[in-house]
Amino acid sequence: MRNRLSGLLAILSEMMRRPTQRASNAAILLGLLYVLLAGPYVGMLPSLPFLTLFSCLLGIGFIARAVDKIGTLENEWGIRDTLSIGVLLSLPTLYWRYSNKFLGMSSDYLSKMATDIPCTTGVNCVLDAQQNLAFYPLDKMILFFGGLTLLLFMLVQNEFSSISNLTGKVYRTLRRFARDPRKGYEDLIAGFRHKIAVIRKSPETAIKDRIDPVTGVKVGEIEVELEKPGDSHAHLAEASLGSAFYDVSTSLFAITVFLACYLIVPDMDLSASTQVPFLFLGTGVVSGILLLQNNLDDLLSIRPHNFRDYTDGSARSKSAAASLLTIVLFVVLFLNVSYVPLISQDIPSFLTLITLITLTCWAFILSKEGAKPKVQSHRSAAFAFLVIFPFLMYLFLRVLFLMNDGTNPVMLNRWEVRYEFMDLGNTFKINPWPLDAEPNIDARWIFLKAAIINSVRVTLVSIILCTILGVIVGVARLSSNKLTAWAATAYVEIFRNLPLAVLLFLLATQIGLQFPMMPEEKNLFGGAIYYSNKGIWFTTVASYGALALSVVGLAMVRALLRHQDRVEPRTISAPQGFSLRRPFASLGWRFEPLAADLFVILSLVLLLTRVQIGEALFTTPSGRFSPGVISSDLFEALFYPFLGSLPDGLTTIDGKSNVQTLGDNAQIAIGPLLGVLLLVYSLLVTTNVDDDGMNSLEVDDTEEGIRRRFTLWVAVFAFALGVTLAGGIYEVGEALSMPEFTKDRNNDGVLDQPGSWGIEEGTGFEITPFFLAMVLGLTLFTASVVAEIVRGSIQSLPRGQVEAAISLSLNPFQRLRLVILPQALRSMIPLLNNQFMNVWKNSSLAVVVAYTDIFYVILVMMNNVGKLIPLFLLLLVTYQIGSLTISAVMNWYNSRVTSVKI
Repeated sequence: MRNRLSGLLAILSEMMRRPTQRASNAAILLGLLYVLLAGPYVGMLPSLPFLTLFSCLLGIGFIARAVDKIGTLENEWGIRDTLSIGVLLSLPTLYWRYSNKFLGMSSDYLSKMATDIPCTTGVNCVLDAQQNLAFYPLDKMILFFGGLTLLLFMLVQNEFSSISNLTGKVYRTLRRFARDPRKGYEDLIAGFRHKIAVIRKSPETAIKDRIDPVTGVKVGEIEVELEKPGDSHAHLAEASLGSAFYDVSTSLFAITVFLACYLIVPDMDLSASTQVPFLFLGTGVVSGILLLQNNLDDLLSIRPHNFRDYTDGSARSKSAAASLLTIVLFVVLFLNVSYVPLISQDIPSFLTLITLITLTCWAFILSKEGAKPKVQSHRSAAFAFLVIFPFLMYLFLRVLFLMNDGTNPVMLNRWEVRYEFMDLGNTFKINPWPLDAEPNIDARWIFLKAAIINSVRVTLVSIILCTILGVIVGVARLSSNKLTAWAATAYVEIFRNLPLAVLLFLLATQIGLQFPMMPEEKNLFGGAIYYSNKGIWFTTVASYGALALSVVGLAMVRALLRHQDRVEPRTISAPQGFSLRRPFASLGWRFEPLAADLFVILSLVLLLTRVQIGEALFTTPSGRFSPGVISSDLFEALFYPFLGSLPDGLTTIDGKSNVQTLGDNAQIAIGPLLGVLLLVYSLLVTTNVDDDGMNSLEVDDTEEGIRRRFTLWVAVFAFALGVTLAGGIYEVGEALSMPEFTKDRNNDGVLDQPGSWGIEEGTGFEITPFFLAMVLGLTLFTASVVAEIVRGSIQSLPRGQVEAAISLSLNPFQRLRLVILPQALRSMIPLLNNQFMNVWKNSSLAVVVAYTDIFYVILVMMNNVGKLIPLFLLLLVTYQIGSLTISAVMNWYNSRVTSVKI
């Protein structure tokens, strides 16, 4: 009796040890078994009672804890362990409900949109007209829904670098064919044959123990490759075209299947209630299974000579058989699903069950971590794709259904993505500079472009000012002067903790209250600056064209001085033949950098003077287009302004000064887009010249050299200033445009009421109170964060760098400018990138100060026309493009800063 009792206590002690991986696996399997028994195919059990389950497990946890305190049995279980078992038991049921819910709704949407009900009688309907107001053509459904599945498949497969490699090899192969077709064909066949030979001699695999490097204990098993003799020439196959095709065979298979479905399926007479949902939803499930298997390249490489390698019962052959069986069963079931009531009556439940079994099996495989890190990462991504597929498809189909459902006109009006309403006139006024947008005349596209200009303008000014102020405050926080450091700290703590919306509201109200009224005629410097609650007017140059000409002249002088200081580099690096990376390499080390600098100046001039060039070359004196050299469409695409009004006298084909439709705006965007691309390419050319060491400079820093250079720049700046103030070289005009205060706005000789007094239009440069409030708010708020970034980056530098600068007898300003800040930039730039993007996104709070930015304009349009989704998409795309542009510029600058290793 005592032996039996001791044996029972030993069994209880073994059961009450802390749960291991085996217990967790058992819990998941029990949960899966419960789902099978409670599902629609068996229905023996009720749905899992979560409350009862966790209450019981919580009680067991308390009992185990009490037993552990008494000390009767050895117990390692706790409340957390029992609850963990409950979570694992519940996971299959939770996924069953989640997937079944979303797949069910997706199946309903697919059935409704695929139901084709044409009018056949002509009674109360137009003959052959579609009676299903939610109908969506099957070819478009394949294009969008199947295209989304294909995109997700390729993102998980991640063979884009191999596709790029294949493209390059195809290009080189075509060049060989063009030079010598016979030799090119022989090389192509030899490459494919060599790849087949390598596949035939592919390495075998073996299972080895995976040992923990710390404890030396076996923690699992791992599959390794065994090299076989004859692989010494494998590197030759890697350079062949056959190898490139083999590396992307999975992606090419997916693209081929997509194209085949797009061409074949629309002509098939599919059942809208069964075959269409099974096709689209089942494709996602099959894609997830194939991604987990990741052996389509093996299936596509099966040949008669290696067929035995896939039928020998090895793990590789079993995996290939599973993938092939998955594809075959899916095709068979898709063609005959209507004849299988067990599946057709509840397609979401069948697909959910298959997915759940697949995920359970692969969860066990992934938990062993027996594969290579790259394979494990790919399997984890495929596992995540299969988990979130039901929600992603429901989300996509829900949006597609709302955009196409004609049974609900109100909802369709909100969701239908069509922009004809943007071609109509706008009804409210915004700040028009520099784009002249007239209410009730110009289309909403014009106002949208003007709003984008306003947002970009306030963002760029705020970024520049917050960077300057942030650097000053950040350095001041590290000052040894206590008053300076405390003042900087107070600034940071106040403005960083103040909500931006509150700060903008305070600035807007204070500007309106503290600034004088316009009739008071407040001015500075003898009328050079007028200021009131309506705005601030500054004196500006009379000719912006002369200013641009002066800036270009200064840039060319700088390029010529760099050319004079250029010395021969230690190593001459020149590409063979013509290279897009360095197109001016044939000019030699001395003239190539000069050509690159002039190329940047030329591309910038072409971008800024594109309209004037077109007006001078292809228009008549009256401003009309002169046909003969280029077509009118090409003239509009290349030489029409996109972010401004047309010059005086120059009109569009329809006689309007601003293009009004989306198609017209897309057409005239080609010119500025090409100009921007040319400018970016010129900057890349200059960067490549510097990176290859072909721009070595040796500046004369002697006293005489510095005096000579200073004299030259003073003369150049004086000449540029004279050209700017004179309004040009050939036509001398007024030097400055000063704001002219007027009390007779209609020029009738009668003094108007004081409320109508103001600054004459076209004189001076105006800064509105709304713009000023936005700039001040964004600058003060963001500079507080920039200051902390600067302070932290400086303090992260090693103390030895500062001590080395002191040993060189550098003064504090030289230490900061030459040693500290250049090294601190390496850690500052990524953080500043985030803050600059925040400035762009925070500009959407302009509605607080009534500044007409893009968010303000689109918000008013939403209230006026009710087109919520199309306008929201415009807003989303605009902010996304702005953020990506800022990120691209900052990432490029970050690469320049970190190009030198320290």
